[in-house]
Amino acid sequence: KEPERVRKLLQGSANLEFWETYTAKEILPAMQSADSKLRASRLSFGRYELFATLSREFFGKRFSVLLGLRADGTTYSSEMHNPLRQLSPRLNLSYNFRPQWTFSASVARYYQEPPYTSMGYRDSTGVLINKANGLRYIASDHFIAGIAFTPDAHSRISVEGFYKRYSDYPVSLIDSLPVSTGDFADYTIGDVPVRSVGKGRAYGVELSYRNTNLANTAVNDSY
Repeated sequence: KEPERVRKLLQGSANLEFWETYTAKEILPAMQSADSKLRASRLSFGRYELFATLSREFFGKRFSVLLGLRADGTTYSSEMHNPLRQLSPRLNLSYNFRPQWTFSASVARYYQEPPYTSMGYRDSTGVLINKANGLRYIASDHFIAGIAFTPDAHSRISVEGFYKRYSDYPVSLIDSLPVSTGDFADYTIGDVPVRSVGKGRAYGVELSYRNTNLANTAVNDSY
């Protein structure tokens, strides 16, 4: 009778999370609408990327280093065509400090294209509104560190902490919300005028257990 009270009680006592979900019947019209609008907009652009990696091992293969660099660009707009503006460096470190124990850490930057529905959004005269608004790649910085214990060849237990920082995320000029949080009932996700001004972050700790042969069953649990 009081779903909101029960929700808050469970969240407070059991540390549960509740997510709003949609049925296929609710999502399908939005997907069909997005598809038809993309087809009607006849959005066309080129994409190019360059990447390189370098890895080395030291101290009898106990310590490893991996360096990576990637650059992305598209012909969509002047804000997105220069790959030097979308350089994505990456550094991964791994140290086997004791038998069966490994410490690992990574720092990386990633760039992601905004939704095609935002890139192809046009006004009644056919002008690409978000191209004129300076739509850019979404930037994401990742900082991750963790420890893993491998008792045998089939099992692994690990704990990992992460912090992720986002910038240049498309924000709707209609309701001032990131396009990924839009309501299917209001409009097709991303099919709105936007600006690349959104910022955000995510952080937490993950505990995971993996066993590829537990009573002839593969198990992979995370919390």
